[in-house]
Amino acid sequence: MSLRAYGWFACATAALVLLGACGETITPKVSSNLEMKRNAAGGVAITLVLTNERDMATVPLMVAVDAFEPGTPDAHKPEPVIHPAPFVLNRHESRTMTAEINTPLPVVAELSVKESERGILLVAQTKTIDAAEPPAPAPEPAGQK
Repeated sequence: MSLRAYGWFACATAALVLLGACGETITPKVSSNLEMKRNAAGGVAITLVLTNERDMATVPLMVAVDAFEPGTPDAHKPEPVIHPAPFVLNRHESRTMTAEINTPLPVVAELSVKESERGILLVAQTKTIDAAEPPAPAPEPAGQK
């Protein structure tokens, strides 16, 4: 192979690699279900279910669930609750993640799901749960005052 032919081959290969790398990717279609429930101890159980809706694997996804208590001095800086490493969902796969917060106060949780490669926001959701009901006072035994 002559040096001139090798140069042409190298340029053509580089061009094909660049075209392949710059090709468009399909944005993942992900559904989410963020639930918040009070547990018996008065805390909050947060459950997140992510499901891939496409017939192909997703690109790596960054998931973040941050929570804060409105009306407190720290309400401006949410606490990270669910922050796994970026992961891929296979076709029609679901992944469930849970966390618990021990507070009787109202809680606001903010969910964001982004593509980790391009940073495109796929899902943004906010949920609120009210304060825990104070325990009912114990009844007095009959005949005592």
